[in-house]
Parts: sequence; structure tokens; C-alpha cells
Amino acid sequence: MSGIEIKINEERDKVEAYKKMDKEGERKTEDLKEQNKDFREAGREKKVKRPEEMTKRELLEKVKEIEIKAQENYDLYTRTYAEMENIKKRGKKEREDLAKFANESLIKEILPAIDNLEKAISHANNDTDPSGLVKGLEMTLGGLMKTLEKSGLKEVEAVGKPFDPNFHEA
Repeated sequence: MSGIEIKINEERDKVEAYKKMDKEGERKTEDLKEQNKDFREAGREKKVKRPEEMTKRELLEKVKEIEIKAQENYDLYTRTYAEMENIKKRGKKEREDLAKFANESLIKEILPAIDNLEKAISHANNDTDPSGLVKGLEMTLGGLMKTLEKSGLKEVEAVGKPFDPNFHEA
């Protein structure tokens, strides 16, 4: 290609670019005109008068509208407040029930250990051989520890270790 042809092609590309820009500009202008028209129409639909410009009847109607809206808002507020109070009461009752019944299963699982301890006391009163009593107490303690471990309690090794108030009981 010669220098002249390149120059012509460059000029042609510029012209095409300007035409494209003109079309985009026209489209944007049309869009803006349409928006402007919509805004003008919206302004005509509902003009708000200042109180000095309103008649007594218009003012009374406006006051009624505002009173109705205020009553609706107050009703909504009272219903919402009552609902929040009910949620608080329900939450409090659920927490109380949880505290009341949370340990129920643990207590039921500990009952056999209590029965075994009662049997051991009865056996100790009737029998003179302490080895059977000791063996029964060890078995009862083992069962009790297993039950407590199922509930999340575990023995902390404390012998020979420094006191840690997060884990040890004084």
C-alpha cells in the first residue's frame, strides 16, 4: 500500500468513527428528551401546594389523611411491640424449660449408681467381709464415671501439675 492509500483509509476510519459517535449521541439525546418529558409529566400530575395556598377544606382533608396515616403507624407500632414482648416471654420460658429439663437425662442415667450405692450400704450392714463391698463400690464408681463422661465430664490429671483455675477445683 502506498502512503496515499494509508492516509485515505485512516481518514475513512475517522469518518466512520465520527458517524458512530453521532449515532450514539443522537440516541443519548433522545433518551434524555424522553426522561425530561417523563419528569415534566410527573411534575404536572401531583403538585404539592403550600399550606398558605390551600383552602380550609383542602387543609382539613390533608389533616384527616395525616391522622389516618398516624393511626396506621401507631397500630403497626403497638402490634410490633406486642409481638416483641411475646418473643421475649417465649424466649425466657424456653430458657427456663431448658434449665429445668436439661439435666433430666443425666439424672436418669445416675439413678442406677444411686441404687447400687444403697445396695452397698445395705450389704455393708449385713456382711463382715469388706472386699465384696470395696469391689461393688469400685464397680459403682466406674459406672458413674462412664455416665458422667457420656455427658461431657472428664477427669483432669492434676497430680504433679501446677494449679490451673481453668481446669482444677480448689
